[in-house]
Amino acid sequence: MSAGSGSGASTAFDAIVLAGGRGSRLGAVDKAALELRERRLVDRAVAACRAAGAARVIVVGPPHSGADADVVVREDPPFSG
Repeated sequence: MSAGSGSGASTAFDAIVLAGGRGSRLGAVDKAALELRERRLVDRAVAACRAAGAARVIVVGPPHSGADADVVVREDPPFSG
């Protein structure tokens, strides 16, 4: 039963934030370090997941990319998609 069905029950979920990549279309910048108004985009995404009720937030990206995440993992080999 979905959370919107009127049952009053909510569905537990985990969230995955993809924060890696080469950034080639952005001039090879570190996408995990990009900021908007002095706050990293990845941190904004993690906060949005938490605000939506995520039980755990997993960030896939470089080790420095998920300071506020519960788990940070790196794809192996890097950039393998």
